[in-house]
Parts: sequence; structure tokens; C-alpha cells
Amino acid sequence: MMVETLADALPARIKWMNEICIPTYKEIIPIAPMTAITVNVMQAETQEAVEALASGDVVRMVRAYAAIKDYEL
Repeated sequence: MMVETLADALPARIKWMNEICIPTYKEIIPIAPMTAITVNVMQAETQEAVEALASGDVVRMVRAYAAIKDYEL
């Protein structure tokens, strides 16, 4: 059984958020304008994840990962 580490999971999730999740939600905004609020939250949480990763602060990284790990399409 392979265990995924935070060092692997966080960058992968950031990439998924930026390349797949956020762009998909942005496409919905013309149909459901309130989705723009969700997109803004996603972008802020993803940016925090980027900054947490760059800082090397493990507690901050865990919190950032927890904030973005449950988004789905």
C-alpha cells in the first residue's frame, strides 16, 4: 500500500485546483452568478496553499490542504 505524503498531495491538489477545478467553476458563472463567490474562495484558498508550500511551514501546509482537499466537480 502506497501512502501519499503532504509533500506530494499538496502540490498535486494545487495543480488540480488551478488547471481543472477553478476553470470549470468559472465556466458556470454566466449560468449561476453566485458561483463567482465560490470561485473567489477557491482562488484565495489555493493561493494560500501555494504560499504555505513555499513557506515550508508544515502546520500551515496541513491547514491549506484541508481547505482545498474536498472540492469536487
